[in-house]
Amino acid sequence: MSRMLCASACATATSTHPSARRSRWTGSLPRRTLTALRELALRLTARRVEGQLEETNASGRLTLVTDRVLVLVDGGPASTRAIRTGAELAGALHAALVAVVVHTPSDAQMSFDRQRDLQEAIDDAVDLGADVVRIEAPDVATGLANVARQRKASHVVLPYRSREGLKRITQRPLSEEVIERLPNVKLHLVGEAPSPKGVSLDR
Repeated sequence: MSRMLCASACATATSTHPSARRSRWTGSLPRRTLTALRELALRLTARRVEGQLEETNASGRLTLVTDRVLVLVDGGPASTRAIRTGAELAGALHAALVAVVVHTPSDAQMSFDRQRDLQEAIDDAVDLGADVVRIEAPDVATGLANVARQRKASHVVLPYRSREGLKRITQRPLSEEVIERLPNVKLHLVGEAPSPKGVSLDR
């Protein structure tokens, strides 16, 4: 008799255990409902983790990199100033800084002085903590846009270069080509530094 009572009590205890109840409850649900519940649990967990990261960022213990600043490095007169502007912007936004060098077929005609200026600009970018990315492309706008998409850039800094002669008519400004390819990116144009007053650059 005692053995029968024990067996009955054990069976009752086993059947009322939370895991057993949960197993019977979930087993009675359709598979589609279970999948939806799991997805909901994953979303709630992701939101909770995101909230914890935001709180950590607000407390100053961790800086989240949500912006990326791309700077075109072309070795032109405004290139160095554009790099420094990009570094200042990246610092203000706590963003990653990426210096992009686009190699096009026209590079074969690049003069020695231009190559030297380009390397000096790249060195400046490295000194300022930039990640230098080199890419080959048919034109500058295409190469820059490809890197911007790969790196999910939020800002693009371009050194401004004026067009002279027929280029004003036959060539579109680089800024227009870039913004056409990257409509959601904030574009910044940087001109070359003004010459000091009283100093002529004509030789």
